[in-house]
Amino acid sequence: MMRIFLVILFLSGSILLHATHNRAGEITYTQTGANTVKISVVTYTKASSPADRPYIELSWGDGKADTLKRADGYPKLFGPDLNTNLYEATHTYPSSGEYTIAFEDPNREEGVVNIPNSVNVPFYIFTKIILNPFLGNNNSPKLLYPPIDNACLGKMYLHNPGAYDPDGDSLVYSLVNCKGTGGVDVSGYFFPAGTSLNYLTGDFSWNVPTQLGDYNFAILIEEYRNGYKIGSILRDMQVSVVNCPPNDPPVIHVKEDICIEAGDTLNENVWALDPDLGDSITLSAVSATFSLSAPTLVFNQPVSGIDSAGGNFSWMPTCAHVRKQPYTVLFKAHDNAEPVNLFDLKTVNIKVIAPAPKNLLALPSGSSVALSWSPGLCGGVSGYKIYRKEDASAYNPDSCETGLPAAAGYSLIKTSGDANTFYTDSNLVLGKRYCYRVVSYYADGAESKASQEFCVELKKIAPVLINVSVNKTDAVTGSIFLKWMKASQLDTVQYAKPYSYKIYRNSTLIKSISDVNDTSYTDTLINTQNTSFTYYIELWNTALIGTSPTAESGFLNIHEVNQALILSWKYTTPWVNDTFYIWKESVPGSGLFTKIDTTTATTYTDLGLVNGQTYCYKIQSSGKYSGTGYPSPLLNFSEIMCGVPKDTVPPCPPGVSVSADCNKGENTITWTASPASCSSDLFKFKLYYKEELDKPYTLLKELIPFVDSVYVHSNLEYVAGCYIVTATDSTGNESALTGEVCVDNCPEYSLPNIFTPNGDGTNDYFKPFPYKHIQKIDIRIYDRWGRLMFQSAQPDILWDGRFKENMEMCASGTYFYICDVYQKKLAGIKIVQLKGFIELLGEGSTNK
Repeated sequence: MMRIFLVILFLSGSILLHATHNRAGEITYTQTGANTVKISVVTYTKASSPADRPYIELSWGDGKADTLKRADGYPKLFGPDLNTNLYEATHTYPSSGEYTIAFEDPNREEGVVNIPNSVNVPFYIFTKIILNPFLGNNNSPKLLYPPIDNACLGKMYLHNPGAYDPDGDSLVYSLVNCKGTGGVDVSGYFFPAGTSLNYLTGDFSWNVPTQLGDYNFAILIEEYRNGYKIGSILRDMQVSVVNCPPNDPPVIHVKEDICIEAGDTLNENVWALDPDLGDSITLSAVSATFSLSAPTLVFNQPVSGIDSAGGNFSWMPTCAHVRKQPYTVLFKAHDNAEPVNLFDLKTVNIKVIAPAPKNLLALPSGSSVALSWSPGLCGGVSGYKIYRKEDASAYNPDSCETGLPAAAGYSLIKTSGDANTFYTDSNLVLGKRYCYRVVSYYADGAESKASQEFCVELKKIAPVLINVSVNKTDAVTGSIFLKWMKASQLDTVQYAKPYSYKIYRNSTLIKSISDVNDTSYTDTLINTQNTSFTYYIELWNTALIGTSPTAESGFLNIHEVNQALILSWKYTTPWVNDTFYIWKESVPGSGLFTKIDTTTATTYTDLGLVNGQTYCYKIQSSGKYSGTGYPSPLLNFSEIMCGVPKDTVPPCPPGVSVSADCNKGENTITWTASPASCSSDLFKFKLYYKEELDKPYTLLKELIPFVDSVYVHSNLEYVAGCYIVTATDSTGNESALTGEVCVDNCPEYSLPNIFTPNGDGTNDYFKPFPYKHIQKIDIRIYDRWGRLMFQSAQPDILWDGRFKENMEMCASGTYFYICDVYQKKLAGIKIVQLKGFIELLGEGSTNK
């Protein structure tokens, strides 16, 4: 019986095909199982329309559709001549995947201004659901403000759907075309001037309505989780523009971005003021925080008053409320004007953050540090991020900052995937002060505030190098001075005497010292002129006790340029070198050096030098350990390095132009001399040439400056080519191959329309007029029946009128040719096709 009833229903619906009906609507859902959803379809319809819908057809997007019965108690009167309708259903999908749940109805409301012939345009809304077990269950956003509203002609209009995501996913809003049959954009749909949508807040504004009537807008709300799109809703809403008396809307005053630690109490005020004296103001709010698990946000609403209305909202969020996305509270203040209450909207974002981990402790042991901490107020973490920095930080996070920004100077050394509150940081270097902070993180990517910093040093239970300084620079007899600190915190009970040192250069043992009070050594007979050396010291009794950090001698390099030398150096040491002193030989060959400058960089340019003269330098580094109890500054020399400034700067390239003479087969290249400011020692010009774009340049001619400024490239079969002129100075520096100029060929090829192959010596051959710049041709000559009479690839052709098969003379008459001409061009071969007729006047029999 139900099936018969539905048939009757849909037949009656076809009769009402042009009945005005749907004004707005949306589809939302709740995921109740792995592949099961419960949906709600809400529509707003014209109450007086005969096109009522006690049943609707819903497509699930998996090839299945269901007929949904309107919920009990509906339709409900929502406003003048306006009903709201609710349809609900549950559906289980066959597998994970992306599905589009859609509802289409043939009847929109008649007379929608921005939808041409709206009564005949179907009403279409959809929701996309992505079922992905790796992303977890998902519920669609909930929309707290209805999609039906009024606007005043000539007044700013605002709307916000009041959307919140129960799962804390990110929402992105966009204004899209309203949809019609099959979800396709409505033909002729347009957005009135001045409409816009904030993609982050969902605030829709219209500045300003200029025409009375009903308008429909579609707002697409997309959900994102951890960067992945997981669903979307299309809301189709309607705004009715009406005439209103002079009036201005109230203005809401409230702090719009708030953060609060879980466990703290939020207390904020919100006020709405109306510029029109005597207006009654009502302030209200919608938010998911009103329906969260206790404690919920408290705002005693609605609040009313004359000229103003306000109050306090408060909340003491718990750890259960910590999430990456802020909670939103949408405040709305409206006046009592008729026929439309003007209003203002303000979205308040409240971010609930987790307190920092507590009681961070770091204990050194050997070359490791054992870290431990307390989780702080909030448990339920997914893991912890451990950060490290050498030496203490001046970083002071603000009250809303979570995690650790890169600007704080810390490095992330570990991300744990569990709730363990301990970690061992290994392979650390003696002499450094290590500082740590810990951040907890949660399943949705939310991070806590950073813990307090805790700094620690390794115990001095091994030698520590403080000098690796070049004493003498020589390829054979060079030497380096080494100095180190004793293991001052060595446990002499655990490690009994006697002690000794072993000194290693480039991992090779070079010296053993039995006197532990002897803390210096000079390494001799090494090549310090061409290389640096790496050292470390071992402390022994009967076994290895500890090893110093590795340190490398400084090494200086010099780059020789015009009237200057560019110095660069490298020091690889366990201490931090923060200052460098530049030493320069006072008198060439004297061996006496003077400090000429100081820098914090690792490069230095000595200017104003004389080309060809030798200058020698060495670098002295100044540094320190970040740990305590170490001498400072630590001063160490590099080797001595010498350089000779030389002219490495080429002259400026000249300006070049070229002109072609196709008839003479020559190109004239002219150029202007380089500016005197960069060509003081100009020696010669070089002219380069290539005949095609994709070929390399070759040297064509060397020319004398101030004498030659023109060159004629003559006797050319093809004038196409490119040219570059460079300038070279007396030391051989040549300007770059830039400033290319090119010319192209002037191909000519044309054919006559008559010839007389009668043996009289005049016009006996079919051949082209004088031609040029042609590589080859492919000509085919046909008789009136389409027989191929002659073919040639030679540009001269020289057809004598004979048939190619038997060499008999063709009959007088008209012949047709197709000729592909291969023109020689700068960019390569260009084929041009010629077609035409030839009149052959002569004697023969073949063409009869």
